Amino acid sequence: MVVPVKGREKDAEDVGKFIEGLGGKVEFMSVEEHDRIVGFVIGVPYLLGIAYLKLSLENNLERFGGTSFRFLTIYGKAVLNDGPRFIEEVIRRSREEIAEFLKSIDSVNVHELSKKVSREEIERAYEKFYKILDP
Repeated sequence: MVVPVKGREKDAEDVGKFIEGLGGKVEFMSVEEHDRIVGFVIGVPYLLGIAYLKLSLENNLERFGGTSFRFLTIYGKAVLNDGPRFIEEVIRRSREEIAEFLKSIDSVNVHELSKKVSREEIERAYEKFYKILDP
């Protein structure tokens, strides 16, 4: 994501070309679009990881947890590596996106969602999921 700064649009183009030259994908967007995307791709997952880790510790769930539990608690612990101040700031700046995510929970239709993801993608994800957790 490249956010052009007013008066320095040419610099943004140069940065974009440089990143593409390294094989990266570039999207130009406003600071508002950037912040919204970051809220969804970083803020929401951070909150999920931290909240699930907190829930599992408070309820002493480790002795019962299986694969999904391990995956989520490992993620929550990994998020802690970024430090409390950074995590709190990410979550604070992502409040609108987190609220939107929470509102969407009631409207999740698993049957419709499964139609939007190919069987091949689902199977690959399933395999990756278990490979990630291999000791």
